Amino acid sequence: MNLTAIPMSVETDDTALLSLCQNRATRNEGFKLVLNKYNQPVYYFLRKIGLTHEAADELLQDIFVRFWKSAYMEHATLKIILYRPAAADGLAYLQKQPRCFAGICPDSTNHPGFENAGRI
Repeated sequence: MNLTAIPMSVETDDTALLSLCQNRATRNEGFKLVLNKYNQPVYYFLRKIGLTHEAADELLQDIFVRFWKSAYMEHATLKIILYRPAAADGLAYLQKQPRCFAGICPDSTNHPGFENAGRI
């Protein structure tokens, strides 16, 4: 099936997109449409919760790979399928990152003004 043969309303209807992804004959086209529709919004969601460009890009790829490999939950919406792991993975990633408190970071060698840190 060719993407041009899919009606425009299907491209915006999540239920129809999910149905395309669940059908073996239209799975590739459905995935491309989901990717086109949700790639940027999920990326910006990850950036909004505090991830760097590189981290958001990496997690975004993981989310879509898992979506491709999954059994596509029958009673879930695309937003739930994509945003729930984005939120969980994004927050888990942020929890693993070193935090700065009062301008003091664990790796103070990369921060100006800390060249004499530890000296009295």
